[in-house]
Amino acid sequence: MGYLTTNLRNDFSAIYNDAKRTITIQVVTRTRDDNDDISEATVDTSTNGVVNYVTNDFIDSDFGMLSTGDAVCYVLYSETVSRADHIVIGSNTFEVRDIVDFQVEGNIIYKKILLERIN
Repeated sequence: MGYLTTNLRNDFSAIYNDAKRTITIQVVTRTRDDNDDISEATVDTSTNGVVNYVTNDFIDSDFGMLSTGDAVCYVLYSETVSRADHIVIGSNTFEVRDIVDFQVEGNIIYKKILLERIN
């Protein structure tokens, strides 16, 4: 890992440590039975993230148009999260719509996650 990657990870960690809050990543597994009914099972992992709530519609450089009620969450590069997983923040549940890895020199510095509120 290069000097730039190390410094950027350290810089992000400093911001992250100041602004983080507890979130729960719910890994969602969907299965279809013989009757074509779909069921979901979740596995919860408590972790931290930096959350920005969308309070007015605006255009994001990575995700395009964001709507009021959505959120953008930043997590450490080591977190495992996939599209269609759920993230619970306080009493609100969001579905992961998109994930962008911020990379330098081929190394992920952090993950930026687009969340759509589902409750």
